[in-house]
Amino acid sequence: MAKTGSLAAETDRIIQLLRQKYSDTRQWAFFTELRCGTGFVRYKGGGNSMQRLDFFVMNLYPSNNFRSIAFEIKVSRSDFLNEIKSPEKRAFAESVARECYFIVPNNLVEKDEIPEGWGLMYAQSNRIIRKKYATQRENTDFPMAFVAAIARRSQESAPKPFTARYQGKELTDEDLLELAKQTLHRSYDRRKNEIEQKAVREYKQKEEYQRILEVYNAVREITGLGWYIDTKMLHKWLREKRFSDQLEKTLIKTRNYINRLLDLADVE
Repeated sequence: MAKTGSLAAETDRIIQLLRQKYSDTRQWAFFTELRCGTGFVRYKGGGNSMQRLDFFVMNLYPSNNFRSIAFEIKVSRSDFLNEIKSPEKRAFAESVARECYFIVPNNLVEKDEIPEGWGLMYAQSNRIIRKKYATQRENTDFPMAFVAAIARRSQESAPKPFTARYQGKELTDEDLLELAKQTLHRSYDRRKNEIEQKAVREYKQKEEYQRILEVYNAVREITGLGWYIDTKMLHKWLREKRFSDQLEKTLIKTRNYINRLLDLADVE
């Protein structure tokens, strides 16, 4: 027995190596634990639809003659020897695959133990190597029960259509699109506000803002207007130069800052 952990973990490791070997989905279609048919069918050559192929792969190109390969994964000596004693278990794989292989952990079995017509592959730590080539069989038509099993597996692995409900109502594609737009707009507005608030906070730390604020406070203090007076009215008075001589003297050196203040307020 290969000392590579539990049998299940070793089987999964070998399946992953096979998936990597046949990962080009333009060229290959593969299936794991594929049933030999749907319902219950007993095949003339041996086997029945309840049996499973550990790993079955088919080439999708006519130029490769739709090459098909069946794999029996064995991770223990006892499992392999039991398989050898029951040739009827292998009959179905031989009837649908051009090539049949045993794939085992490195050095678990020797190539002279492999039944006639079958090949042998070793699953090493990170690659698969071929120890014995399988006999090339003639392609035959798949039994319809087997075709149905492949179709069922393909359907099971296909993406399921997405459905959603909101407030007890099933949403259409248009509803989902509208919700997505609303969510996007809310996110945009929230982010815009965050950016604007950050810009305001950063500006308030600048010396220019502090000097403008001092002038603004001086104007309020001299005019006797409190913080809750209408700001637009104050701006209007400043535009019309409605301030005392005392205020004129106070502001004469800070006229540029007052103009800056008015521009920022954007008051006509």
